[in-house]
Amino acid sequence: MHRVTGWHTALSVLLTLTACSQSRDLDDGGASRDADVRDVGPDGPSPCNTVPQPQCRRGRCCEEAALPTLSPSCTWQCPLGFEVMCEVDPAALCEPETSCEDNDECALVDATCCGTCSIPELADVVGVHVDDVDEHRRAVCGDDPPACPPCAPPGPNPYLVAFCAIGREDGGRCLAVDLRDQAVTACSVDADCRVRARDCCECGADTRFDNLLAVASRGDYERFACNRDATCGGCAPIYPEEVEAFCDDGTCALRNLAAPTPFP
Repeated sequence: MHRVTGWHTALSVLLTLTACSQSRDLDDGGASRDADVRDVGPDGPSPCNTVPQPQCRRGRCCEEAALPTLSPSCTWQCPLGFEVMCEVDPAALCEPETSCEDNDECALVDATCCGTCSIPELADVVGVHVDDVDEHRRAVCGDDPPACPPCAPPGPNPYLVAFCAIGREDGGRCLAVDLRDQAVTACSVDADCRVRARDCCECGADTRFDNLLAVASRGDYERFACNRDATCGGCAPIYPEEVEAFCDDGTCALRNLAAPTPFP
């Protein structure tokens, strides 16, 4: 069954709980569908207003939404044709779901079927939920993927991350973010920058050059690399002496003194 949003599933479980002495299942086909079903807003007269309100959906991709109504027995009911536990049609080419609650639920994937043959930039990638990586590929490639031009796999861009941006009303959304556009890499002088591993926790992190980037010394890199409840050990990593961070036109950059071509 396809997940519609990260919190819709939790709300569907809460449908079995009621604030009254009686409850009815949404699908009992009996009295729960009688004529005494009223629209009740947050300021309505019903004592059931504390019952969590689900969201009703329909459509091949569950893309149509509608508000439910509340019966006198404190049971939410969807309009005719809508369901709380909406199932996506397996044959439909749906846009991938991007809702999230934390960073580890998001993945960075190619925006197109074949991707790029060079080091990717922000326009080359998108952020999707980890459960929808295959669905995204199917959406951009179709059922019969095209032949992609032969090229060597491009190296990673350590400044591109999949980030769960938490909104005030609609929860989190998986986004592709270029850290070079964020305050976490802003600088004025070389001393503003430092070398850091891409991992959430620096203690025990991989310190090979391909896993390093340059960030602002006082930046909050953990916001992009860690879950909100992450805890890390206190050990300090030992970074290669030949790698240094410097300020390059207002953005922290990294260079390997053994092969002095800066990145980015």
